Amino acid sequence: KMDYFEIYRSTKSGSYGSEPLFTTPNGNWTSYKNTKSLKKGTKYYYRVRGVRTVNGVKYYTQWSNQANRIYR
Repeated sequence: KMDYFEIYRSTKSGSYGSEPLFTTPNGNWTSYKNTKSLKKGTKYYYRVRGVRTVNGVKYYTQWSNQANRIYR
């Protein structure tokens, strides 16, 4: 059971910033539609990780497999 998920986006494979693009409000989300600041013809890479907080300490799941999409 996850408290929430962090979604990261990049335009370079394997190169992600330290801040997530989006954080879900709870752990029940099963999909996310990205519509923020997209440029036509650009390939975007995504990865996700789950977060669980126990006694004020954050525990992270392993990263998801990288997914990519081209905005058309």
